[in-house]
Amino acid sequence: MAHVPSRVRRSRAAAQGGGMGGRAKRRIGLFLASGLVALTIVGLGRPAGAVTYGTTGDVINDPNDVSNPLDLQTVTRSGDTSTVTFSFQTYDAFMDSNVDLMGAFIDLEGDGKPEFLAAAAWNGSSLEGAVLDADGNVKGPATVTRTATTSLQLSFDRSLIGGATTFTWLAIAFNDVNGNGQPDAGEVDAAPNDVVLRIAGADRIDTSIKTSQDSFGNGEAHAAVLAKATDYPDALAGTPLAVAKDAPLLLTSPAGLDARVEAELQRVLTPTQTVYLLGGTAALSQAVEDRVRALGYTPLRLAGPDRFQTALQVADQGLGNPNTIFLATGATFPDALSAGAAAAHKDGAVLLTAGNSMPGSVAAYLATHPADQVFAIGGAAAAADPAATAIVGVDRYDTSRKVATTLFDNPLIVGIASGQNFPDGLSGGAEIGQADGPLLLSAPSALSGPTQDYLSANRDAIEVAVLYGGTAALSDAVEAAVHTAIT
Repeated sequence: MAHVPSRVRRSRAAAQGGGMGGRAKRRIGLFLASGLVALTIVGLGRPAGAVTYGTTGDVINDPNDVSNPLDLQTVTRSGDTSTVTFSFQTYDAFMDSNVDLMGAFIDLEGDGKPEFLAAAAWNGSSLEGAVLDADGNVKGPATVTRTATTSLQLSFDRSLIGGATTFTWLAIAFNDVNGNGQPDAGEVDAAPNDVVLRIAGADRIDTSIKTSQDSFGNGEAHAAVLAKATDYPDALAGTPLAVAKDAPLLLTSPAGLDARVEAELQRVLTPTQTVYLLGGTAALSQAVEDRVRALGYTPLRLAGPDRFQTALQVADQGLGNPNTIFLATGATFPDALSAGAAAAHKDGAVLLTAGNSMPGSVAAYLATHPADQVFAIGGAAAAADPAATAIVGVDRYDTSRKVATTLFDNPLIVGIASGQNFPDGLSGGAEIGQADGPLLLSAPSALSGPTQDYLSANRDAIEVAVLYGGTAALSDAVEAAVHTAIT
């Protein structure tokens, strides 16, 4: 395949549509989201070439470990002119409910990069089958038949894989006998059902680029949003803009367009598309704007004389005066980070207060653009607008928890960023907003209590947690605690 889409977008696709039951579809789709499609090329962590796609197929399994009910003994493929059937034979008897995933990757081009996954999964009451593409999109149903206590057949219409009659394949099984969904894969444990991902670069600019690369394939974005990498005020309102415009939020130095960002714009955009610049020339210089124009894109600067009016420009010119407003203090960044993904979720905008005070420009905007809902995120914003619906915690971490609890119902995906620094939460908020999940905050060294409580309380719904930033932003201990909380 020319392009393997983002893990976050695949995990979102795994939870949507297609007529397949949500739980079964998530189980199959999350196998794609966890990155294991790519890992099959190197045998789930074993040296490259250890697993091959033969014309009769291959099985990712440990032949010396026959205690697991889903250890595959043999897998065969047959088919007439219209139907493809895979027959799975295990060493031991298994129950339908043991099958967290049993299926086969299908490689049409013989390059070790599967285009499809045909699989069965337990949906909570029965086995359900489907054929998915590598984006996590359901192409159509597959019929599941239990032929014996040690066997299962999976059949589907050949048209679901483009009518191919010749292809190579590789079979794999996830066992859910203990509720863990751990596969046998040689001597290597693959990812469990609940996946923790980390998106990190060498620095804040590179992390924003890595996030863009995870979100968008070549030429897939409809726009891009640029923000100053060294300070946050003009960027705080950018998350819902990026989501609304189907755009990455990229950071760059104020003096000039970073060469790495330039390359990412050229990768993710097509000519003449719009690049939004957040803030005046003190935030992003005229040289940045000129370079964007020279690259063949259309720069559109959203700027006011201060951070408050820049946010108003984003709401007015960028978002078309939405009916839902999120207020957060512009004096610090944490509450605005939490508000950004929520505003994207509610098709709203983020406006800024001057701490506990309402700027005259914002008050005038609210008076002339009455909104259906106004939320005040954090104590300062609540003090600035007592009439707003207040979402306030005891600290920044508790406020982010309360935003997620109040505004997101059973999210499948959550993002986590440092509550001590702003950059990773800006670009990460745009991605997690596109995936319709909340952005939670944590201290860098240890998972903050309110965030841990939220993850634990919603573990049945959460399938993927994405950490934004390297271990200086969120330590390995945070990552481990996140994994424990959602599994």
